[in-house]
Amino acid sequence: MITDGSFVCGLCGEWMTGCNLCGQAPLIDMRDTLRKEEIALHEAENELRLQERSIRKAAEERNLWNR
Repeated sequence: MITDGSFVCGLCGEWMTGCNLCGQAPLIDMRDTLRKEEIALHEAENELRLQERSIRKAAEERNLWNR
């Protein structure tokens, strides 16, 4: 059975062929895990943007004091 990566084989972890590699191994639903990874990535990107903005603001304020 071909899947889109949201289900993986319970024995080998292969997602392209599902359970055909291992016979009738159970498929594991990975949608929740994939969703959590996507949320974590989004939060990390937001944190980097906030840090960049904070650093830029501090540098601009320092430049104003040095004039």
